[in-house]
Amino acid sequence: FDDLDRLYAQVKAESGRIDVLSVNAGGGSMLPLGQITEQHFDETFDRNVKAVLFTVQKALALLTDGASVILTGSTAGSTGTAAISVYGASKAALRNFARSWIINLKERQIR
Repeated sequence: FDDLDRLYAQVKAESGRIDVLSVNAGGGSMLPLGQITEQHFDETFDRNVKAVLFTVQKALALLTDGASVILTGSTAGSTGTAAISVYGASKAALRNFARSWIINLKERQIR
């Protein structure tokens, strides 16, 4: 996540703040339950969940009060679909992040 540190250092130097943060991460292979490997799971969650978490977390100091954070999800996060269960679970995690972060950031009116 060194790239994020460099990005946010540049944002801080040039504007000093973020009013809107749009986080769009996604991807994953289609595998039925019997073929899912630990590597497949880790790659999908690293890309779709871990990267989103740290993108937002590292931006917190730059987010203005009242800022907006937009997370791109998928209908796969709320409906079961054969062969993309890991991807769907990763997108369901984003829904929970959004619900939890609204509470965590309420005092700063970040939504």
